[in-house]
Amino acid sequence: MSQHPSPENSREHASQSQRSRIGAPPAKREGTAHQDRGNADEQANGALLQAAQRVRESRQQLHDLIALAPSAYFLANRDGVLLEANPALCAISGYAPADLTGRNLTWLLPEGPRTPGDFVAMLPGIRTLRHRDGHAIPVRLYASVSRDASGAPDRMNCFLSQTDTGLQQNRAQELALHDALTGLPDRTLLNQRLQQLLEQAHGEPVALMFLDLDQFRKVNEALGHEAGDQLLRQVALRLRAMLPADGIVARLGGDEFVVAARCPAGASDAAAIAGRLLAALAAPFSVGEGEANISASIGVAMHPADAATRETLFRHADAALHRAKAGGRNNWRFFEAEVNARARARMLMEQALHRALERGEFELHYQPRLDLRSMAVTGMEALLRWNHPHLGRIAPQDFIPVAQQLDLMDDIGHWALREACLQGGRLQRQFGRALRVSVNLSARELGHPALGERLGAALEAAGLAPQLLELELAETALTDDLGAAARRLGALKAHGVRIAVDHFGAGGGALACIQHLPVDTVKLDPTQDSARPGFLKALVTLAHALDIRVTATAIETAALRDRMRDAGCDDGQGYLLAGPLSLAEFQLFLARLPA
Repeated sequence: MSQHPSPENSREHASQSQRSRIGAPPAKREGTAHQDRGNADEQANGALLQAAQRVRESRQQLHDLIALAPSAYFLANRDGVLLEANPALCAISGYAPADLTGRNLTWLLPEGPRTPGDFVAMLPGIRTLRHRDGHAIPVRLYASVSRDASGAPDRMNCFLSQTDTGLQQNRAQELALHDALTGLPDRTLLNQRLQQLLEQAHGEPVALMFLDLDQFRKVNEALGHEAGDQLLRQVALRLRAMLPADGIVARLGGDEFVVAARCPAGASDAAAIAGRLLAALAAPFSVGEGEANISASIGVAMHPADAATRETLFRHADAALHRAKAGGRNNWRFFEAEVNARARARMLMEQALHRALERGEFELHYQPRLDLRSMAVTGMEALLRWNHPHLGRIAPQDFIPVAQQLDLMDDIGHWALREACLQGGRLQRQFGRALRVSVNLSARELGHPALGERLGAALEAAGLAPQLLELELAETALTDDLGAAARRLGALKAHGVRIAVDHFGAGGGALACIQHLPVDTVKLDPTQDSARPGFLKALVTLAHALDIRVTATAIETAALRDRMRDAGCDDGQGYLLAGPLSLAEFQLFLARLPA
């Protein structure tokens, strides 16, 4: 019996069949879309990989081309830091790639950017490339600048080539503004850049430093001038490396350099820079086939605190440098107005001393010497005085040490000897008195080979009896070499003059002096230890036993006068008796005394 589906079953079957027919096609369309998207992504990734590969290949080709290029090339970022350098650049500069990359561009091109993004300084033209050994190489520069998304300068590609076009003219221009040995700016370019730096600082502190190498002459003498030149070139490189991008370093000549830099924190920044400069020079330098060690002295002046103008700043930095040298070298000193005032006064004195003798500015004053018992005048000590027409009267203790340092005392002492003899002879004839004139001699003058000749000529020109001239020396000038002193004093005694020893007993050689030297007079200072009552009496007794006359000096009070007289001293001088007098005053002093 056949079975037929029920109407409900028929409808359900039909519905299922219909759903099957309706659902099948959409399932096929979803698979196809997914496959299409996958294919598209795969194709896009492939294209990107191919593009990246082409970029890498292009970059490699560019890198290979740059490496093979005969022209020097470098890539720098906006801060002026070298990122790449090709072999041609290394060849003309003397540096290895590792020596260049990571350094600031101004290490290689001193005229390079001094502030971030300042690529204006790299416009096409002739520039100076600093070789590793320090000499300057004229190069022609071609640069292109890439920019970031904001349009700000980002990187710079640059080609350099040595050029013969206009080389002599361009080289002459370079030499006119740069030091030929180190490639640093010379004085003219330094003045220009320093003025710009001061103007751009807008009142912010700027330090100017004068730097002088210590004992550089010894390097030249020991190793030769070529080694000295090598040292100077290396010094220039080290100084430049220690400065900020906008700092200035220049060479004035010889071993003198100038450094300038902004110092926002003032003196503390300047001191830090000076310290770094000295530290940079502390390591040994390779010169010739050996090494050289050297230090430096630095003088620092601050703008605007120390000086408002460039010229004054230079002068004050130079004054500070002299202080640094005097302070022991290998250090720095700041300018100090008070110290500078003293230094200027010293400089004026030195300049004036060189002309004082020929201008007749020296004169002799005379301090009378009296017999302590009769109070009669027995002689006088000639004392040097200097009257400058503008500086006024200058004390001997101020100018005599300076004259000694300037090696002027030989001539001044010779003048004083002649003048004392001339005036002594005139006074003797004017007043009819045998007055002994005493003239001071230094140890240097005693050793002068022409002293005996000068002495004889002075006595003859003055018509002065030799026994009325007394040559006075300090005890300490005689005791270093008693044998030499004895020979020299003996030669002077041969002229018939007398010899006196000042500050007797102060140097500890009193006994040696009077035992071994041809001494006629000793002078005692009652304020010294040698004037203790027992010792004083012993010295006077010993001197008298050897037929040596004793003069007491620095008698300021009646008590001192009495004490020295009671101890047996023969003569005395001091302000109680009479102070130093000009020639005219001394003549009046003698005229008032009984004949």
